[in-house]
Amino acid sequence: MKNKVCIVGSGNSLNGRNLGNKIDSFDNIIRFGGADVDLHDFAIDTGVKFTKLYHNCNVPAMRRLKKRLVHDQNKYKSVREIVFAHTVFRKKQRNCFRTLRRNLQKLEFSYRLGDILSECNEKIKKYECDEFIFPPREKRLANPTSGLYAILDSLERYDEIYLCGFDALCNSYSLEKSPRHYYGTGFELRHKHNLRREADLVRKLMKTRGGIYLW
Repeated sequence: MKNKVCIVGSGNSLNGRNLGNKIDSFDNIIRFGGADVDLHDFAIDTGVKFTKLYHNCNVPAMRRLKKRLVHDQNKYKSVREIVFAHTVFRKKQRNCFRTLRRNLQKLEFSYRLGDILSECNEKIKKYECDEFIFPPREKRLANPTSGLYAILDSLERYDEIYLCGFDALCNSYSLEKSPRHYYGTGFELRHKHNLRREADLVRKLMKTRGGIYLW
C-alpha cells in the first residue's frame, strides 16, 4: 500500500464537485489555516477531516488559531501536526507564537516552524527545477504560497500526492475570476504571490517526479 496524501486547497474549484467523501477517505489530509473554520458548511464538496494543518504566521491568524484551539478542540482532534509557515519572523510574530506555543504544548499538539523561502528553494534545487528558484528576500518579487510549500514538503514524505482546490492548476483559471475561496471570499494578490509560475512548477514536477495527481 503506497503512502498517500490529499492536499486540499481553498480554491472555488472545489465547489459543486462532491469530493468530500473521497477526500475524507484518505489517512493523510493536509489543509490550510483559515480553511479549517467552517468545513462542515461545505462538507459535501470539501470533506471535514484533516491530519496536518499548514498555518500562516501573521499575528491575527495566530491569535485566531489560539482561540479555536481552546474553544473548539474537537475540530482538531485528528490533527497530528501543525506547520507554521513563515518568510520573515519578526518580533511581534515571535511574541505571539511564544504565547500560542504554550497552548499547543498544553494541548499536546505536535508543531514545527517552517521557513517557506529556504525550504522551497532547497526542494526546487533537489528536483532540478532551478528556473523556478525564488530570489533572495531583498530581491524577491513574490513569496511562495503555503500551498506550494505543502506540496514541496510532501514530496519526500509520500509516494502519491493528490491535489484539489488549487485553482491555478485548473484549465479554467483566470485572474478575473480567481483567486477566490470555496467559502465565498476573495483575496487580493497584488505582488505577494505568483500563482501562474507556481502552477508551472507543479506541472513540471507532475511530469518529472511523478506521483502527483490533480482532481
